[in-house]
Amino acid sequence: MNLSSLARRTALKVLPRHLWFVFRNHYYAGVARWSAKWHGRHLLRFGGMVVSGPFRGMLYVEEAVGSAFLPKLLGTYEIELHPAIEKLRSMDFGLVVDVGAAEGYYAVGSALLWPSARIVAFETEEAGRRLCGELATRNGVRARVEVHGFADLPAFRAILDGAPEVRTLVIMDVEGAEIALLDLSLNPALARAAILVECHDDEGKPIAATLEARFRATHRVETFLSRHRTPADFPLSDRPLFGWDAPVLAAMAEHRPRQMAWLLMLPSGMA
Repeated sequence: MNLSSLARRTALKVLPRHLWFVFRNHYYAGVARWSAKWHGRHLLRFGGMVVSGPFRGMLYVEEAVGSAFLPKLLGTYEIELHPAIEKLRSMDFGLVVDVGAAEGYYAVGSALLWPSARIVAFETEEAGRRLCGELATRNGVRARVEVHGFADLPAFRAILDGAPEVRTLVIMDVEGAEIALLDLSLNPALARAAILVECHDDEGKPIAATLEARFRATHRVETFLSRHRTPADFPLSDRPLFGWDAPVLAAMAEHRPRQMAWLLMLPSGMA
């Protein structure tokens, strides 16, 4: 049993219920302070460089847009997708379209993985577009990373239609709009593109199942599900004393409201 579990069990046994909530609030506040220290130590020790995962060595910006920051520096962000990215890495893409690029984790990461590829990043937030450009500049790939605003269907389709002979990868995280953008009847060029999409299923909106059914005839579909992080996922060797794993887990937390699903969809003829 680790120190975190022991502390919780002991507090539940010896404290009245109302004091347990006080203890819990102070406990999580303490974890947050420790996580901030981990954050600061990481920035100081590695100079803002991603230390593990498929984008190891990428020089990062100082903030994230709409997602957890520290997991990106640690390289544990969306660790569930590492096998998918390794599979894609073996393919020679000439065009990568990142829809919902935020500050550019995948857009600039793709530019590093595929040194000859053209990268098109769509991001609605102005702060995200600014940071994406800065991230590309820091990593010497700004000339290959195009940063655009909102990706409506005509703009998205125009990019794919403009490169009919180029092997294309689409990366998408658009908070539910994937169901409108990933429509083969409205965007036939998707039939030849590899697609990695985060599915934002809500009650009554089975997005993952809908997309899988849409692409079943043209693509091989593989599903990846989010999971809780464990201390074994932490990529650094230094740890808190006495086996206290709460700061380590907090450093990797992505604060997702539910289990997420990603689909990796590869055209049937793409090896």
